Amino acid sequence: MTNILQTLRNNGSVLISVDTAGRVLELAHMLDQLWRNKESGLLAYSLALLTNVSYNVVEFAKSQIEWMSDKLMRSFEGARNNPFQFKHLQLCHSLSELNKVSSPKVVLASFPDMESGFSRELFLQWCSNPNNSVIITTRTSPGTLARDLVENGGGRTIDLTIERRVKLEGSELEEYEKRQREKSDENGTKDDAESDSGDDIEMSVISKEQTRYSHQAGGKIVRGFKVTKKLHPMYPFHEEKIKCDEYGEIIKPEDYKLVEVAADGEDNKENLVVKKEEEEITEIPEFPTKCIVLNRTVQVNCQVQYIDFEGRWTGNP
Repeated sequence: MTNILQTLRNNGSVLISVDTAGRVLELAHMLDQLWRNKESGLLAYSLALLTNVSYNVVEFAKSQIEWMSDKLMRSFEGARNNPFQFKHLQLCHSLSELNKVSSPKVVLASFPDMESGFSRELFLQWCSNPNNSVIITTRTSPGTLARDLVENGGGRTIDLTIERRVKLEGSELEEYEKRQREKSDENGTKDDAESDSGDDIEMSVISKEQTRYSHQAGGKIVRGFKVTKKLHPMYPFHEEKIKCDEYGEIIKPEDYKLVEVAADGEDNKENLVVKKEEEEITEIPEFPTKCIVLNRTVQVNCQVQYIDFEGRWTGNP
């Protein structure tokens, strides 16, 4: 609390590296309770949770109250107040959503080791500002960025490897589109071959039936029986061919999209999930990308503090 208050009052922001589901729930609940206290002086600042699954984790936690502490259970059973119905914690799923949250702010971001994810991105953006702070809540494995900051602190220059995904352009994009067209043509040829093979099997069955019928008729071929290629041997059923690539069956992402509903309550700030006005789901075009690796030297001027909040017992039995 001392670190957070000092940083916010100096017009700086606080980055807290957390996991995506686990101790982050306890931290989020504790901070939201501090924000509810009018005497804390935190109401003028913003509080956000930035992970790819922040909304899903909080919604799931609301249904698991019976597995939590007695204090939370009594609060829920008495006043029927769900402890994870956050009033001040804003749920974000991308950096663009976080940019809409007013600064200065406290951000709980994944991952705890800061080797990837939003915590690493925010660290790269905020580490050079001496008004900002980074709070690490878990002693991660040796060799990670978080462990290096815990052991060596700030006020120094460090070399970082940055991996980014960028869109294909120029000759690389043309080469990718050429490969995709060739792959599409190969799949089309393969589907046609499989379809012809299936039709040949059907025709062979029909041919055998004709031969058997002609033998039963005393060796006389009954004329007037017209056979078409698309005639099904048993009943009119056409089996659709499943298109596959090297990863398996090709799926449609829109078949797995969930309808997002705005949270109840005007004072609830879990409102970054907005109800869509349009009934039709607009498909977002996917652009071909590639991963690039950059080496960057950054100056760590921000305050770095390690607060053990992983709940690991290190005593003797």
